[in-house]
Amino acid sequence: MAPMVIELRPDGEVIGQASASGCRFSGLATPNIGPYVATLDVSVKGCTDERFNTRYNGNPVVIDSAKEAKLRLVGLVMRLTAPLAIKRQKASIDAVPMR
Repeated sequence: MAPMVIELRPDGEVIGQASASGCRFSGLATPNIGPYVATLDVSVKGCTDERFNTRYNGNPVVIDSAKEAKLRLVGLVMRLTAPLAIKRQKASIDAVPMR
């Protein structure tokens, strides 16, 4: 677990960072099935743990009646492990806002 800051700007740009891990976030948010759900396409770079340096997709969800929000980003990491062998790993980032 580590603190991170992710900003969804009104023009759809997504930026952020997780200082402790060196991760930098950049991408786009597009509206989804209502005003409280969006689809994110985010690239993460610069992480000290290289397994997290990949492209992610996910949805921040705001539950207005419960006054809470959640974010889950999932990416697929493919690594060349041996001649003609590819290892696939799923990477995920889960977040909840701090007050």
